[in-house]
Amino acid sequence: MVRAVIGRSSGWAPSIPSETFASGLLKRAFTVHTQALTCGIWCHVATNSLSTPMSWAPRWRHHEVLIALAGCVTHFESELWEYLERDFLNLALGNRDNHGRNMAVLKSVDGSLELAPIYDFGPSFLDARAIARVVRWDGEEAGRRDWNHIVRNLQTRLEEAGVVFPNWPKLLKSIRSFADKLSVLPDMMRKCGVAAHIIEQRHPEIQRLVQDLRALKDS
Repeated sequence: MVRAVIGRSSGWAPSIPSETFASGLLKRAFTVHTQALTCGIWCHVATNSLSTPMSWAPRWRHHEVLIALAGCVTHFESELWEYLERDFLNLALGNRDNHGRNMAVLKSVDGSLELAPIYDFGPSFLDARAIARVVRWDGEEAGRRDWNHIVRNLQTRLEEAGVVFPNWPKLLKSIRSFADKLSVLPDMMRKCGVAAHIIEQRHPEIQRLVQDLRALKDS
């Protein structure tokens, strides 16, 4: 994938199934595009097939992915924050299809390595196949996440793996600030013409996530 650099060097590439261009999924996909840009993440819209079965996907934990990323990306601090932003938006907007094949690292011509744009991002909570969230945090259960525990556990896991990340206070402050951006998602969805019943379905999860992130305590 060829990538334009606009603001941050990494971003999103929501995948739109080619057979659904005339359906409501197109509107939802472009809504995701608008929401991503408002949250400060560059987004490229691409067409793709979503026909590959996902039953084979391994049950990774987020800390395992981040430890692997720390071993290859050039600037882990910025990539950690990018990774967290993406997962917050996965949760808020109902993208459960977060298996390993929807994550990648790109190498630039200068040799630097960073997260590739997000691709195959969509409202998979609407999928009739009942797609389950594949990559989860330690201690995460469906609809239940203790973010204070998640952050403390992530810090411990990274330290145990020898990953150096000294700026936890700044990260916690950024997470709390990001909650303000998430809080406006329902209004953005309305302005983008998303169906009212879709907004109604996502609103409780968005509201819960915003409250939890705002209540995150300093370590």
